[in-house]
Amino acid sequence: MTDRDERGRYAPDHTDADILEAVREHDPAGTSEVADQLGIARQSADQRLRKLEEAGRVHRKKIGAVAVWWLDDEERATAEIDPDDGFWDADPGSSAEPTDATKTDEYLADALANE
Repeated sequence: MTDRDERGRYAPDHTDADILEAVREHDPAGTSEVADQLGIARQSADQRLRKLEEAGRVHRKKIGAVAVWWLDDEERATAEIDPDDGFWDADPGSSAEPTDATKTDEYLADALANE
C-alpha cells in the first residue's frame, strides 16, 4: 500500500529522478513510453511530466494527439556525472602529484591533452 503525504494525498511510488530517467532512456519520449517503463497509468505519467515541465526540467511538444518529452539541457548535462566515480570520495588536494595553484591552467591542459 502506498503511503500518504502530510496533506493526506498518496505519495508517489516514483521519484522525479525515476521519471527523468525514463525520459532519458527514450529521449525524446512519449507519455505512454514513460508510463510503460515505470508501470504507472498514462495519466499519472502525464501529470508528473507536466510538473517537471513547470519546473523547467523537461520540455514538451504536441504532435497530433501525442505529447513528446525531452530533457532540458541542464538535466542532460547532469546525467553524465557518475556519482560512483572515486573522484567524489577523494579529499581535496589528495593527488599524489604536487600542485601549484598558479599553474592550475597548465595542469588542466596537460591532463586534457593526455586523455
